[in-house]
Amino acid sequence: MKFGEGEMPPAERDPWRLLVSRTVGLDKPPEDAPYGYVQWKGTDACLDLKCTCGALTHLDGERAYVIKCVKCGRVFWVQPYVLMTELEGENLALAEESEAIRTTEP
Repeated sequence: MKFGEGEMPPAERDPWRLLVSRTVGLDKPPEDAPYGYVQWKGTDACLDLKCTCGALTHLDGERAYVIKCVKCGRVFWVQPYVLMTELEGENLALAEESEAIRTTEP
């Protein structure tokens, strides 16, 4: 039975698990910084991307875990961390006015 057909291979032979185990946390924000964590579940993603080669591209689709630049061919693992910036003053008022604020769950 092949990987993806109902049977998970042992972790030591699973290239995806090896990739993640070697890269998870490399760009993890400092513990005192606010951040979010994207829990990828194979759902659709809409991403605007900038590569180190300077290419500005776009991707719509499922499973955006690892992406390849159409211009230079570099391959990147998409970090699950999302940085957050606290809103204050006028920016907070604009967010409240637009009803864009979502309250987290406990």
